[in-house]
Formats: sequence, C-alpha cells, structure tokens
Amino acid sequence: MASPVPYYQRTYFYFDACSQALTANFRRPADHHIDAQASSSLCATGGHSTAHVNNFDYRGLISFKSGHTHISAGYEDKGPSNNTLATATVEGLNILNVVTADLVAARTYSEHPMNATEGSVSMQGCRFENLRILGQPVKIELNFDLFDAVQTFKHAQEAYLQKGEFWQIAKDPFQTGQELRPQEDTGAFLCSLIKGGIQVDAPGVETAGHSILIPNFGAIYLAEMMISHAQRTFTMIRFNLEAAVSASGSVACGTTNGKQYPPHS
Repeated sequence: MASPVPYYQRTYFYFDACSQALTANFRRPADHHIDAQASSSLCATGGHSTAHVNNFDYRGLISFKSGHTHISAGYEDKGPSNNTLATATVEGLNILNVVTADLVAARTYSEHPMNATEGSVSMQGCRFENLRILGQPVKIELNFDLFDAVQTFKHAQEAYLQKGEFWQIAKDPFQTGQELRPQEDTGAFLCSLIKGGIQVDAPGVETAGHSILIPNFGAIYLAEMMISHAQRTFTMIRFNLEAAVSASGSVACGTTNGKQYPPHS
C-alpha cells in the first residue's frame, strides 16, 4: 500500500472571491467616499461570508432599500473540484432620481476542476428588474447562451480569434474606434452580458454598446465584466456622474475564482 502524500506536498487551492452591494466616490457636492456596502469576502481557505444593509441613503443622492451579498466556497468531492458561488443583490435602487431599479442582482458560479489551469464561470442568475432611466423602462436582454460557451479566459481567447459574436462585443466595448488586439495569457477582455442593443425612450438619452449616456447626469454601464486568467470581475451597474453632482461607483459587483498550487502546467 502506497504511503499517503505528506500534507505539505499536496496541491492546495487558494480561493479568491468578494462581492459588494454598492460603493462610490463623490467629488461634488462634497468630497466623500462611500465605503463598500454589504461587503463580503473570503480568506484563501474558502468558507462562507454574508452581509446585509437596509435603508442606505447618502444625502438623498444615492440610496437603496436593501443590499445583500453572499459568498460560499469549498472543495467538492464530486468532480473533484473547488467551487465558488458569489452573489450581490440590491433592491430599491435610486441614483439622483434618474436611475432606478426594483432589483439588481449579480450571480457567478465558478467550478474549478482539480488539475485544471482555471475554473469555468457561469453568470446565470444575473438580472435587472424594472430598471428605468428618467422614469422610462430600459429594455435589455442578457446573453447567457454566449457566455455559457465562454466560461474561461482560454475560451475567451479562442472565441476572440474566431471573430464571431464574442469578438463583436469585446473588440471595442466603448465604441472608441480602437480595436483590442488578441490577448495573451497576461491580458484581459472587457465585455458585457448585454445581448444586442439597449432600448430606452427618454429625452436626450443615447446608448453606445453597454453604456447609456444621460444629459446633465453622466453615464452608466450595464452588466459589465472583466475576464482574465482564473478570475472574473462583474459589475451590474457602473456609473460616472459628471454634472452638478460628480461621482463614480458601482452597484452589485464582485470578483470570483482562484488558483491551485502547485500550478497545473
């Protein structure tokens, strides 16, 4: 019978996950940083973390009724794999009475098989409910089918080279006219879950990719994600306010996945 592998010689998985309901930095009317609300994070060994905040309101400029985050991570014998669930949910969001939503929910599930170089991440469960701009409904569809086939950074690299649907949304996400070059293993892709365009019938409002430009307010970016090797960062709403009120921040966001040591070559 073979001798057991000493504990210090076994492979070890370092989890990496966090989520927040809301964070922001205001420059006008006052210089003020809003600490991450309902923030959850994990230590490298995994485990469970949850946080909840009710009735948040900063000077009537930005508020929500309820913010909740939840992270669970650990080893799963079936597979075997190291799995991570990270969620962030915000109810009753109101930004300057311009952007409102009944519900903004982010959900990622990462399954990292033993001896795999990176885990597969699913975004199923992300959603907006009654998202409105200036009181008008925002009509969007999330492209889960596409990202069910782009669950790792390697998948993203391959899909980008094929110049198909993923390439279309990742080559120039802000429509600047500058196309992203193919990414090496140290690179990253910025893209969005949004399928097709965004429809909103509000005065003066324009859309570009996954962004909405609002006069006398600024811009918001929807269902945004950064895909890099063994990591995915998600932000359901990112905002830049550039008018009488100046601020930047994010709603329902976080990061998930992790790495195995020794690395699998």
